[in-house]
Amino acid sequence: MINILNMDYRIHDEWCKEFYSQYISERDKVCVLAFSFRESQISSSDEWLSYYGTEEGIYYRGIVESYVSFGISEECITFVNYFSHTKEDIIKIINDSTILYLPGGIPTSFYDKLVKKELLNIISDYEGVIIGCSAGAMIQMDEYFISPDKDYPDFAIEQGIGLLFGFGVEAHFDGSNAQLESIEKYMKITNNPVYAIGDDGILIVDGTGIKLYGDVATFKNED
Repeated sequence: MINILNMDYRIHDEWCKEFYSQYISERDKVCVLAFSFRESQISSSDEWLSYYGTEEGIYYRGIVESYVSFGISEECITFVNYFSHTKEDIIKIINDSTILYLPGGIPTSFYDKLVKKELLNIISDYEGVIIGCSAGAMIQMDEYFISPDKDYPDFAIEQGIGLLFGFGVEAHFDGSNAQLESIEKYMKITNNPVYAIGDDGILIVDGTGIKLYGDVATFKNED
């Protein structure tokens, strides 16, 4: 398994495409696990299609174009519908893929949906490349922290999938006081370092360790 954490789905932008091409090729098959939505926005298959459907989905085209730019056929990119795909369908789609894409959105809601679909073990055993954007990056951790924002009014530490551990991730880092305070609080509680990933930043964990590219700041407790 290779884990990629980023903050923007536009992996084909000029600044990062060559870097991503080490991990993405035209032979890949992509599973988009589109479970990170707000329940207040999406509560049915029809509403899900309005965001992720091939015809009218407002997120569909942008995600697809990012992967098509690497030579992947659109027919090899499958979006998992939380409402209409069965657990067996989902497992087959995941197992048939070589890239598992975890989109951005609401991390706690994303995690809860994975639990309800009983997919944590399937994802933990995945042997391909997992690319997580924003919420999809955060939930790859054994636990992750949330800085106060429009969706979460208070600092919190939440349960993640458990693919990665030993460090924390600050999402969409812009150096705000709220983020810096949350980073300090998390480090004080866990003694883990924090990688603060900006919108033009990438963190990769593979067999050789952690690689940082672009806008990523590192925070560590002083000895």
